[in-house]
Amino acid sequence: MEKNRISEEQIRKYLKTEWLAGKIICETKIDSTNRYAKELAKQGAENGTLVVAECQESGRGRKGRMWESPKGNAYFSIILTPNISADRIAMMTLVAALSVAKAIEWVYDLAVEIKWPNDILINKKKGGESMERIDAS
Repeated sequence: MEKNRISEEQIRKYLKTEWLAGKIICETKIDSTNRYAKELAKQGAENGTLVVAECQESGRGRKGRMWESPKGNAYFSIILTPNISADRIAMMTLVAALSVAKAIEWVYDLAVEIKWPNDILINKKKGGESMERIDAS
């Protein structure tokens, strides 16, 4: 295994959850974690399935904007099938971003900020700067 390669084992050693990331799919390169997660959900993937990649070739941001997803960062999507009202669904993105930020602070002891709605900034850096940005969507 490559030294800096994302792996299920690396992720699992920090998880303290009963159902989230019950299934973890790690890819070196993928077109889009979100597109792949949606495909898996249509096929009946379990609630909490995590799709993570080191690089996305066709990532999309808000309003369909192209998303640069260079190697050296972590990009992921989680399949969630919550039993909550539609008016509360939007809050899940913020809760997810806050959870990721807190986890990074805890595991790596780094100062983390959230840029609306779900970008995680480390040392106030984002986009294209290796290991400086993690997308919480």
